[in-house]
This record gives sequence, C-alpha cells and structure tokens, in this order.
Amino acid sequence: MWQINQKGVIFSLLFIILIFQFPLIMASGIPDVPGKNKPEEIPVPKKNRIQDKIKPETPVVYQFSNNKRFGASSNVEVQLYVEYEDAIHDREISVRIENNRAISLSVIARTNLSKFDSSMKLNPPDNINQQWDYGCVYQFKANATIESLIFSFNKSFFYDLDPDKSYAIAVLEFGQDTWNLLSIKESSTQLKVIQLLDSSDDSNPSNILTGTLQNMEENKEYYITIFEMEEAKISREVISWIVILIIGILSTIILISKKEYLNLIKKRLTPIGTGTHRLTLEEVLENENRNKIIEFILEHPGIHFNELLRKTELSPGNLVWHLDILETYKIIGKRRIGNFLAYFPYYQKNPLSNLDLQLKKSKLTLEILELIEESPGIWNIILTNKLKVDHKTIHYHVKKLLELGLITIKKEGRKKKLYPNLDSDYFKNHRGINNNEK
Repeated sequence: MWQINQKGVIFSLLFIILIFQFPLIMASGIPDVPGKNKPEEIPVPKKNRIQDKIKPETPVVYQFSNNKRFGASSNVEVQLYVEYEDAIHDREISVRIENNRAISLSVIARTNLSKFDSSMKLNPPDNINQQWDYGCVYQFKANATIESLIFSFNKSFFYDLDPDKSYAIAVLEFGQDTWNLLSIKESSTQLKVIQLLDSSDDSNPSNILTGTLQNMEENKEYYITIFEMEEAKISREVISWIVILIIGILSTIILISKKEYLNLIKKRLTPIGTGTHRLTLEEVLENENRNKIIEFILEHPGIHFNELLRKTELSPGNLVWHLDILETYKIIGKRRIGNFLAYFPYYQKNPLSNLDLQLKKSKLTLEILELIEESPGIWNIILTNKLKVDHKTIHYHVKKLLELGLITIKKEGRKKKLYPNLDSDYFKNHRGINNNEK
C-alpha cells in the first residue's frame, strides 16, 4: 500500500514539474522576432532630465514635458543620462546602440550649438539650406568607443518636421568646423530603432528619417541635428506671392466690375460690426476716395499699402482711415506678406474668394472639415472609416486644412485629435450667415 502511494506521489510531482516547465521549454525553442518587443513608456518629471540603466534588448521611451520623446535600445547594457533644455519642445529622437561591451552614454539637448560652446558655429554642409531652424542640437558622449549608433526621427508636424520636405541628419565632431551628413545604412537593427518612434494613425514608414554614425570615439563630443535640404526649400513669402499672382490671374478671368462687386457686397448676408464708425453701408460706398481704393484693389488683388498710397495720392493717415473703414465693413481684406500689407477684395461669398475656391476644388476637403466641425476631437482613423478612403489621402487633406488655418490639433495620449478653428474668419462668417438664414 505504501509502495503504491509512494509511486503516486512521485508521479504527481513529475506531472506538476512538467506543467510548470512546459511553457519555458516551448519558449526556448522560439526565436526572437526583431521589432516585436514593445518599448516601455517612462514619463519623466518636469525637471527634464533622467538617469537610467538600459538592459540589453529592452527598448524604452522617455516622455519628457512639452511633447519631447527620447527612445533608446541596445544590444548591451547602457548607463544612460538624458537632459533637455527647458526651452525645447515638440522634439523626438530614437537611438539604437550596437556595441561589444557595456557603456555609459550622456545625451544633452540644447536649442543651439552655441549653448554648448559660444565659439562653435553652425556652418551647414553643401546642398543644405543656409537657414537652420530645427532649434535642437543633441550632444552625445560615451565612456568607450561605440561601434554603431543609429538615429531615427519621425517626420511629423507634431515634431516640427514636414513630411513633404527633404531633411538630412548631420553630425559635427568636437574640434571640427563642418557638419557631415550621416549615411543611411540599411540593416536588421534599423527596425529596432524605428519601433521606438511615436506610431500614430497617420504614420508612414517613408516619413522616417534615419542615419548611422560608425565608430563613435570614447570621451569625445558628437553633435547631432537636422538640416532641411536646400532643393526642397521654398520660403513662405514666395509661396504667398505665388498665391497673390494666382488670385490676380483669376480676377482677370472672372472680369468682375466694380458695380457688380458692390452689388454683391450690398446683397450678401454676412454680419457686419461697424466698430467705432457710425456709417451705413451706403454711406461707406458713396465716398469718392473709398471708391477709388476699391477700384484699385479689384484691378490689382494683392496690391500693397505703398502702391495704394502712390495710386490714390492720399496722405498715409487718410489712407489708413479709409482702409480701416473698408475692412470694418468687410468690403476688403488684408494679409501680411513678408514686410508688406497686401489688400484683397473681401473673400467671403464673392467670386474672388481664395479660400472658398480652394475648398470648392476638393469636395473631400470640405467633407472632412464638416465632419470635424460636427464631431470636434475626431481623429484620422475615424475619418478614414467614415469616408472609406485611404489614410494617406485623409492625411493629405487634414494637412491642407491645417495650412489654411481652419483646424487645430491637440495630442491626447497617442491620439491626435482634430478640432475646428472657430476663431478663423471662415467659421465666424459662415456661422453668421447660417444664423441669419435661420
């Protein structure tokens, strides 16, 4: 009897051991799949610095205040120190370390190279735009030589990088005067650094900027930043003047007369606040000087103040007074282009509406704007599902609405929520019209 019980106990013990060890036995036979380890998200207090130990193949992402993210992974143990200048915001970088021994690595971020050493200057390499405006330089320093450092940046408006522009990652070694562009080296470790970036519903692998630094010497400072490629650089002022030219061409095609324009102004339903002026619309339009100004603006949409001054032969103070009346009564509009003030026919509900023209050309853009207005806080993936179009198309139209100033974005967790910009003239005027129609 005892013998049977003894055998039963032994059998039970073996069975229990087998149950507990089976998952470990199975797991040991499954190879690691690159990129499957999800990085640990670590919020950093407002002091904007952290000291931590990174274990091999254990990716981490440190979330600093003001929308700053620093991702790191390594095949060796790393004693890491990261520090950001308080003025830096909306920046993201990920680093993959490949080495044959454990290291200590210090990373310090400043708004400009001169913050590290006042004698150091930003001298861009060839084919790089001369105006550096990224506003963040990273200093890397290690206690031992590092075989390979792979840097990765997310080209996203949330981190001040335009997905449609060309950029380059550049490195400057301490003691040198010229930045060198980092080579893009395809490797199996590239996925491990890309996975640390902020993955949103509109992210795209083609919008990832990567570069590799080989054989980083011990106890030597290396500076990393991003430059915009010169060939992709077109100033906003140039774009604005192109828009003015297009509006001017459109105005000649439409061939609207002053009489027709004034009739449109009188018939429209746009609400008008008279401000300090106590004039009726008829009194505003009867004035000879104001009629002259309207005529010049209709003939030359985008005309600037000095040109109006020459053509009208009014004194500067008198011209400013009449322009203010015309703006207040929404007969004309103005926009600052570089150092100039340019004047246009009032865009709301008239044939020269630049904004309306852009929206009318794309029914999808208008549909997206209406959905955002109806459901504030909506995000790209919901728009994709509702409208049943490709997410890249949604991203393009959302970007267009951002550039027109019609929507704003607020990041909540991993979602980038979209809201109508109710302070824009478009919403103010359209809401006023809708209210009057009711």
